[in-house]
Amino acid sequence: VEAMKRNIKQRRHRRYHAVGVNDVLRACRDVLPEAQRQQVDWDSVMEQYGGEKEGEEIDEASDTEDAPSTKNEEDDDDDADDDDGTPASSHPNVGKSSLINSVFGRTVVSASRTPGHTKHFQTLHLSPTLRLCDGPGLVFPSLLPRALQILSGIYNVAQVQEPYTAIHFLAERVPVERVLNLKPPHHTAGDADHDYEWSAWDICEAFAIQRGFMTARGARPDVSRAANQILRMVNMGQVLLSFKPPGFYSKPGYYLKKEIDAQNESALSVD
Repeated sequence: VEAMKRNIKQRRHRRYHAVGVNDVLRACRDVLPEAQRQQVDWDSVMEQYGGEKEGEEIDEASDTEDAPSTKNEEDDDDDADDDDGTPASSHPNVGKSSLINSVFGRTVVSASRTPGHTKHFQTLHLSPTLRLCDGPGLVFPSLLPRALQILSGIYNVAQVQEPYTAIHFLAERVPVERVLNLKPPHHTAGDADHDYEWSAWDICEAFAIQRGFMTARGARPDVSRAANQILRMVNMGQVLLSFKPPGFYSKPGYYLKKEIDAQNESALSVD
């Protein structure tokens, strides 16, 4: 019974901390023309929303509902010329709604880790002359491969019909088998694990065996379910995939850090 309790997913909670809100408000102020900038009392807005305070606690495991203070686009047509609007527009699932909730210090717009959760254009007033605008994510024509879009959270994992290309893309850049501590599914007694040549299918099959994902008919490893679970772990940050900026590896500090890390690893191995 205790083992079953440990396997139950704990409901995690998230608090909105108003940290760095002044930086966001300054950026909003700087992008406005001088004439519109003078219409907003920025000092009072920063004093009201920029303090180091904790917001309300929300349940991260479920979606939150919109607050009554949210308006739609049609309701704001009459006063569109009376105040300045700062829109939040970008790709899906990058944190637009969470950013607005963090500025207010409470839940004012619905947020979810699922891409495309926000369906309508919404406006929220920070002051009588300043409002923030939240809307659906915009999917621009992208030169990025579909696999990278899936791993970045732009594309919904539930709609992925062929996840193995994304797993292959991930495994080429991250040692997934070591991160997940996987055992080769077709391992023989005399073979060493480090000599095994992993494929995307082998990774998914080994993960399915490790987690006990089996098909209803035949009791074979459910490779498709395992692949989707790995993609969700990447989206949630449990498996990290990152890209360094151009010129990162040419900096002297990078090689110095590599030497220090190698010395620390050798010292730990000796101990």
